[in-house]
Amino acid sequence: MTAGELPCASAVFPAGGALTGKTRVELTGINLKTAEYTVSRSFPEEGIYEIPTGAINTVLFHASALPAALEKEINNETASAQIVKLPVIINGRINTSGDFDYYKFSGKAGDKIAAEVYGRRLGTPLDSQIKLLDSRGAILTNNDDYVDRSCGLITHHADSYLSCSLPADGDYFLQIGDIQNKGSSQHIYRLRISQLMPDFRLRVSPSSFTIAKGGTVPLYVYARRMDGFTGKITLGLSELPEGFTIDSGIIPEGQDSLRITVSAPADLSSEENQLIPKITGRARIFDKTIQRTALPAENMMQAFAWWHMVPAEEMIITVQGKVRASISVDTEKNKIIKLSPGKTAQVPLVLPDGSASANIDLIVELDDPPPGLLAGETTIDEYRENGYVEIIAETNAKPGIQGNLILKAFTVKQGVKKKSLLPNQKPVFLCTLPAVPFEIMP
Repeated sequence: MTAGELPCASAVFPAGGALTGKTRVELTGINLKTAEYTVSRSFPEEGIYEIPTGAINTVLFHASALPAALEKEINNETASAQIVKLPVIINGRINTSGDFDYYKFSGKAGDKIAAEVYGRRLGTPLDSQIKLLDSRGAILTNNDDYVDRSCGLITHHADSYLSCSLPADGDYFLQIGDIQNKGSSQHIYRLRISQLMPDFRLRVSPSSFTIAKGGTVPLYVYARRMDGFTGKITLGLSELPEGFTIDSGIIPEGQDSLRITVSAPADLSSEENQLIPKITGRARIFDKTIQRTALPAENMMQAFAWWHMVPAEEMIITVQGKVRASISVDTEKNKIIKLSPGKTAQVPLVLPDGSASANIDLIVELDDPPPGLLAGETTIDEYRENGYVEIIAETNAKPGIQGNLILKAFTVKQGVKKKSLLPNQKPVFLCTLPAVPFEIMP
């Protein structure tokens, strides 16, 4: 612990800059040796980063490739609105109570534009509200709070976001203010106004886990879809020894999350017991392939009600032991399990030698199943080599849902069926199976 009259930075202005090059910022705080600092580093992609300032603490900094502009007072009403050209990201302040900033831009009928505030996500006290106005000052749309789940340490998502298709050619105004009617030199914002820029960001949880050689572990991947992006996202795994795989790693169109599994090779070297993997997502946007790296995070609960994706520095895989049995799914027979409400389907299983001996049987269960889906009985053939588990779609299963089934195998005494299990006949966990893609049909 260090105590004393130490320099501590509370804010920087502007609160962001370009992806590359130098950005000169003003520092505010206590015991600072200087009121200015130069941010000089390259950022891999648009986002929020922690940067040093010469003080004892870091501050948050938003990096963007868009052209930047500084707010110019007086711009407190439509008549004195600051003229900007899209796309732009504006660095400004709500200086006093009751202050509103207006920005004027031109658009054409059918243009799809977005406006987004970075304030609370950068640690400023601003509780923004934005309004899009037509040339006469009539409100077309507005927004107060917008939830960005990728910022897991925020408990009040006070930044704003809106999108709109412009109704006519002409001039438009974007108004920004503080909905709590507060303002100060600390109420700093970055305001993006642009045509829609579809994109995505990924988080993966948990951030660290243990896997056995030949074993399989389930993970959650969360997608933050930006500016209307709805396309599928294909996940990849790298920076690991040969043989590691992601099973069924495609986030379907329009969905924000997916459970996947990671499988380890059975012949992994004993020296490779702690690994730092990289999970990426690829998607086609405007005829270009965009790749984003998934950031590790922990999905944590606050106050028994709210969940937050709390970021971690890196993902760590610890390899320990060897899986008891590696049961797999016969993907040649079923590339995707198609289910209909009120009906059943079979997931074919392949059993290695010894996983179901003469006096041991298997029960396969669904782990955290999608709504309306249940696992039925598990059947093993007389040769103890193949089998299947029945998946039941209840009548309330919602058509159109896609994702992955996560199956876990347990051992039970020969001849014992799932529906006849007694309280003292507890199944013993055997292994997790590779993820199985499914779709609920009409």
